[in-house]
Amino acid sequence: ALHRAGHCDEVIAQRFVPEVARRFGQAWVDDTLSFTDVSIATAWLQRMLRQLESEPPALTRPEPYGPAALMVIPAGEYHTLGAMVATGQLRKMGFSVRLSAGQSTRTVCEMVLTDDFDMILVSWARSDRLDSLHTLILKIRDALPRPTPIVVGGAVLATARQIERQTGADYATSDIEEAVRLCGLTDQFQPAGARVTGA
Repeated sequence: ALHRAGHCDEVIAQRFVPEVARRFGQAWVDDTLSFTDVSIATAWLQRMLRQLESEPPALTRPEPYGPAALMVIPAGEYHTLGAMVATGQLRKMGFSVRLSAGQSTRTVCEMVLTDDFDMILVSWARSDRLDSLHTLILKIRDALPRPTPIVVGGAVLATARQIERQTGADYATSDIEEAVRLCGLTDQFQPAGARVTGA
């Protein structure tokens, strides 16, 4: 129906899906939808995003010499929709993006050791588990072969302050354009080394 109304995949993924997700979240807060209803609805939105990225016309493909990013949704984190939208935004900007969802800390560290990323983003929701986030970031940073900025985003930013100081991250923002700017990658499309495959 959105296609028939003249809306392209990019607009659906970057404008409509986040707005619908926001409304579902507000409905849950207002107690007009149950947690189950919101969970099912979110799963459908995630399915829509996957469809938009796998079928033409799809989101912009990465530039052949564009920067590379790793999007980490740690094991135990269930708020994945925002990270998927952010991943699409990065790809639209020309990034090669590798998505790590629900993988162990060891697997994530192996990724950053063997692949060359220009930025690492970690999506986190719960402010009561910042010690776990801090441990994860320390292990990622220890595994990095070269200094690479780490950005924390997600629902945690709405309930916690001074995330950088508490977690060891370089930056904290859920605005992808701001994250790219803070990491010094705006308009940079030269590879720093080996690029990520399978993004």
